Order: sequence, then C-alpha cells, then structure tokens
Amino acid sequence: MFKRITFVFIAVLTSVSVRAQFHIEDDTLYTYGFAGKTASDFIDIEAETKIKHLGSSPEVIKWVRTENQLPSTEWTSAVCDIIACRSADTDTGSFLFNPGDSGKLYFHFYTKNVNASGKMVVRFSRASDPLQYQDIVTFITAWKPVGINTLASSVTRAFPNPAKDEVTFSNNMIDEGRIEIYNAMGQMVSQGGFINNMSVDIRDFSHGLYTVKISNSLYTSVSIIVKQ
Repeated sequence: MFKRITFVFIAVLTSVSVRAQFHIEDDTLYTYGFAGKTASDFIDIEAETKIKHLGSSPEVIKWVRTENQLPSTEWTSAVCDIIACRSADTDTGSFLFNPGDSGKLYFHFYTKNVNASGKMVVRFSRASDPLQYQDIVTFITAWKPVGINTLASSVTRAFPNPAKDEVTFSNNMIDEGRIEIYNAMGQMVSQGGFINNMSVDIRDFSHGLYTVKISNSLYTSVSIIVKQ
C-alpha cells in the first residue's frame, strides 16, 4: 500500500513538470496615453510582457484573441508575438519556442482621436496541450489630448501604485488645486480640493484602472493609478 501511494505521488509531480513549459511574466496589463487631435492622427498605445520557455524540448505556442472590447469603430487593436506583429484583423497565430528562449509580447491599440477605454484578452497555450494556457488581459485608456506645455510642466506621482487602501499624490508644480478621479468608464468617483502630498482613501474603489486629474489655474496633470 505504501509503495502504491508513493508511485502515484511521483507520477503527479512528473506530470506537472512536463506541463510547465512556458511562463508569462504579467497576466494583467494596464496601458494609457493621449488620443489624437484629428481623425487622421496615427496613435499607437501599447502594453508588453515577457514570455519564457521553461521546458527541455521545442514547443509550438498558439495564441487566440478571445476578447477585443473596443469603444468605437475608429479603434483597432493588434497582437505582436515573439516573431511577428500581426494585422488588426488577425485573431490567432503561433510560433516555435525553443528551450531557454524568451521574448516580449506586445498588445497594440490604435485609438485615432477617440478618447475612451477598452480591453483585450489573448490566450496563450501549448499547441500540443491546449488545456495548459495563460490569459493575458490588457486594459487601455486613451485620454483627451491636452496642451504639450501643460503636460510637460506638471507631473503627478502616486505612491504606492498599485495600491489597496490609500494613495499619496505629489505634484512638482501644483501645491494647491483640485483633484478628480475617474474610473475606466469615464465616471467621476471622487473629487475635492488638492494639497500637495495629500493621501486619498481608495479602499471602497472597485479593482481596476483609474485616471487622476490634478489641476489649478495654470497647470493640469493626468496620471493613472491601479486599485488592487
């Protein structure tokens, strides 16, 4: 009886070792930037993560874009795996992954002049074992464009970020002003007076990406925080 239990235990360990062929560093990504000023502007906002081969034999890795939530028909998105950047209308691809190899995966959003939020989900799996997969979820926010001088002059820093309970905001140009916080849908969830190095309680916020706008009569600063 003892020998039989030992054998089953070893078999399980071996099975897990064989299945663990690749690892993706981050499976939830947040990216943001400014939309264009005209419909003819080419705006590319991207996110990236790393993939590494953990096995001892070559593998074919397959990916499928399972969700592509874009706010308008003006937006498009695309996936770049470790060998090629695919077109916006390509929803699946594959690549050969050799032992010891690593590379970057890129997720692009082309927003033109439409400021809004979107989401993309891409599933990576072994071609030989589709049950071993990892989903990469990318959240994107494109802000309304602001003046270059305003953006360059005023920079907001948030700590910690990501955060669970409280975030402290500091700004290099604004000592006093106004703070507004918006969720990924563009809805204002918090507002009030701003004093440099102040802390904001976010424990009641839902998990996700938030846009923070701090401004006074001279400057406006826009930044992103992540609620864990």
